[in-house]
Amino acid sequence: MGARDDAAEEAEGPPHRVELTRGFFIARTPVTWAQYERFCQDSGRDLPGRAFETVADVRAAADDPLVLAGPDHPVFNVTWEDAQAYCWWAGLRLPTEAEWELAARGDDGRPYPWGTAPPDPTRLNAREHPEWGGRSTSPVGALPAGASPFGALDLAGNVWEWVEDAWERYRRQARTDPLVKGETASLRVARGGSWNTPAAHCRTTTRRPMPRSGRITNLGFRVALSPP
Repeated sequence: MGARDDAAEEAEGPPHRVELTRGFFIARTPVTWAQYERFCQDSGRDLPGRAFETVADVRAAADDPLVLAGPDHPVFNVTWEDAQAYCWWAGLRLPTEAEWELAARGDDGRPYPWGTAPPDPTRLNAREHPEWGGRSTSPVGALPAGASPFGALDLAGNVWEWVEDAWERYRRQARTDPLVKGETASLRVARGGSWNTPAAHCRTTTRRPMPRSGRITNLGFRVALSPP
């Protein structure tokens, strides 16, 4: 393994027990461009870097993920604050990191949302995918064979996903309903891998620190809801 792999594996450990005592709902797919555009129209915000003034601009950027992303693709180029603003507008919230991981792996410790089988193009859009890999996002829910035990899709690959937590290294101690608050923390957690992440690295335990102000073409989010 290379140094980058070693660093990723270190971020995923050490193993520790987590107990969630409160139920929650999590979106089946990430938030799409169409959904985010409605939010922008209603709130007067600009779309995140998706406007082109002329046809020539579009043709010049023909290989840009922004051009290749349709309204049913996951939104990206959104900061952690953008994701929070969308959630506030929609009456929802970001999932905590522990909730995201439970939705992805269930209670049997599976390495990928679909189970233990090796990744393949029917299950996720990662770097090796023959159509989208290394180029762009794919329509949300386009690969139903990659569903998690709870029926959630795109938890591996497509876009990294913001969660609520601030970045913190794991500890060995057991935790109950964990949430790393850190309201002003500069680093937040992203989960799941993306269209330019090697498929083998899009595990249910994969996590990465991201600057909360980061706008990149492989980072989006999905929403969650606490029951009444």
